[in-house]
Amino acid sequence: SITIVVNAAEKMSIIFESNPASSVDGVARIIVSGISDNVEVMLITIHDVGGRFVIGRTAQDAATGLNTYEVPTSNLRNGLYLVRVVMDDGSSTLLKLFVQN
Repeated sequence: SITIVVNAAEKMSIIFESNPASSVDGVARIIVSGISDNVEVMLITIHDVGGRFVIGRTAQDAATGLNTYEVPTSNLRNGLYLVRVVMDDGSSTLLKLFVQN
């Protein structure tokens, strides 16, 4: 898994449950931990390495539990993708996701 610290003062991190994502589950599972009470995930988008938009999900559509989100990857080609997690305060984090279907 990959851990990215978004805000060192709040110790919020965003990780993929497994990276590379595989066709076994067909999803990229994203876990946000250490999140502040006044900040929420708003949007999750996936772009290919060329910057083209591939998939977007609101946090409401992607949520599977408390601070856990899933974005489908089974229709993506093998390779590297950029996942942006956008918070409701306007901040965002960019993560690299490898897809291996």
